[in-house]
Amino acid sequence: MGDVVDAGALGELARSVESGNLRLEEGTAERCVEACNALITELAEVDDQLGYRQWRPQFGAFAAGEELADKFEQLAVGPDGSLRVALRSHIEAVTKMRDLFEAAGRAYREAEEANAARLAAAGGSQ
Repeated sequence: MGDVVDAGALGELARSVESGNLRLEEGTAERCVEACNALITELAEVDDQLGYRQWRPQFGAFAAGEELADKFEQLAVGPDGSLRVALRSHIEAVTKMRDLFEAAGRAYREAEEANAARLAAAGGSQ
């Protein structure tokens, strides 16, 4: 299954945050973190619910019915290409995005504090 977020784009965003070149208005990073946290919570709840579902629908006592039930179960919770795999991939991608927004918000606050300190120092030396 492909990545939910283009790794190149995510890497570019991370480099922009690390270099201090990502420009966000005040509060934007925090709102993005909140949105990511909300989405992570929703996706995790759906993933948790998969564990409580009975993925053995009854399609009759015939072999074809059992095969069909197996296919539906694999689509829901199987190890390859299932809903569970997709949900966990999305959670991982959104977590990385949230971490980047947290770093961007921290960098913004640190820059604002440093600028304020410099301005205060410059104003006090006159």
